[in-house]
This record gives sequence, structure tokens and C-alpha cells, in this order.
Amino acid sequence: MADRSFDLTIDPTIAYRIAELAREYESEDFDPSENEEEDIDSTVVPEDGELVEGESDTSERDPRLAEIAGLIEALDIDDQHDLLALVWYGRGDFDGSWAPARRQARETEPLHVLSYIEQTPLAGEYLFQALDDLGYPAEDYGQA
Repeated sequence: MADRSFDLTIDPTIAYRIAELAREYESEDFDPSENEEEDIDSTVVPEDGELVEGESDTSERDPRLAEIAGLIEALDIDDQHDLLALVWYGRGDFDGSWAPARRQARETEPLHVLSYIEQTPLAGEYLFQALDDLGYPAEDYGQA
């Protein structure tokens, strides 16, 4: 295991599983050409600290999202905050600084993490990147 100055509250194995499922879901459903007109900042951390996403019934139709939903629902609030912070950190929203990403996530209410992950293109990639950058390499958690 790598040396780290902090520990995540979320189990990295669970975070990697969510990332893997998100990658699989995105590989079939994400078409970048559909989002060309979308404002790039539409998924940036809101200034007011609130992350409000619409409810989605996609998890009822897609087994990967259903599994992600089950994993997220089993997480406590601190784990969910870390998951959200990992997406932001991996996307580069906090210039490689973990503490501000975690702080912003903990100030963000209400949480609809499943909807956020589902609606954020490349969320799985961001999770993989963040975990690796923070000293939780994929190979240590059974990921190739």
C-alpha cells in the first residue's frame, strides 16, 4: 500500500467497484456528440454548496446503476461525501488538493450521489484517477 497522510472514509474497494460500474455504464450510454451543446460548467460544484439532482428511474432499467444504487445506499453520509469529493478531485476541480474537495462535499446538501454519478460524463474515470492520485492504486484493490 502507498503512504498517505490521510485515509478515506469510503472503502477504496467499494469506490473502485462504483467506478468500474460507472465506466461500464458510460461505455454503452455516453455519446459525447449528444452533449456538444451542453455548457461545460453544468456539472461544476455549485457556488451555494447545494447539489440537487433530479430523481432517476434509470437504475430500475439498468443493472449496473441498480448495483451502484445499492452500494451508495449502503454507505454512510461521510462515505457518500468522500465519493462525491473523489469525482470532483479526479475531474480536477480542486487543483490536486484533497482537503478542499472533501470540505466542499461535506458542505453539500442534499446529496443525490447516484444521480450525480449517472449524469456526470466520465465519473468512473474521475473516480479511478482520484483514487490512484490519492495513493490508492487500482492494483492494490483488485483492479487492472
